Amino acid sequence: MAGQLQFITSVNITSSQSSTTVDNVFTDEYPIYKIVTANFTLAGTNVADLDGRFIDNSGSVISASEYLTSHLLWYNYQDSTEQRSTSNTKIPRMFGRTNGTTGLVSGSVNYVYSPTNTSSNTFVISQSSADSGDGILGARGFGCHNVEEAIRGFQIVESNGSRPYNNGIISVYGVK
Repeated sequence: MAGQLQFITSVNITSSQSSTTVDNVFTDEYPIYKIVTANFTLAGTNVADLDGRFIDNSGSVISASEYLTSHLLWYNYQDSTEQRSTSNTKIPRMFGRTNGTTGLVSGSVNYVYSPTNTSSNTFVISQSSADSGDGILGARGFGCHNVEEAIRGFQIVESNGSRPYNNGIISVYGVK
């Protein structure tokens, strides 16, 4: 059946961290993967974006300027904005945003295409919702790892580097 989800793994975050690595989840078995995050909360009282990076076939997190990104942000308290980059070091807001001041949570749904195909770039379509501190924020975006190489996993990294999150659930599925 086309579009059938096959559960691969789940990661439950229960301690303070600024990045979470989910490695060895992409294989040749599936052409598309679905990553769902839920209940992310910030350990402190500031706002932090939950960005994404991929892990190459040797196990290294890709932090070079190899990502093409574009996303649209919708707010219930200000005008929408669009942000683009042709040489980013990560995929902004791939996993949403979280805010420790309000105690509300962030969640996202991401589809990763052709991660293990060495003749293709790896693409991701993401959407998320969160409390931004000033109100509700929705984001929908596109990312491309602009190098033809096998990708075996991903990393969630908080944008500031000093605003860790302390709760969250990550679930990964293969799409047949």
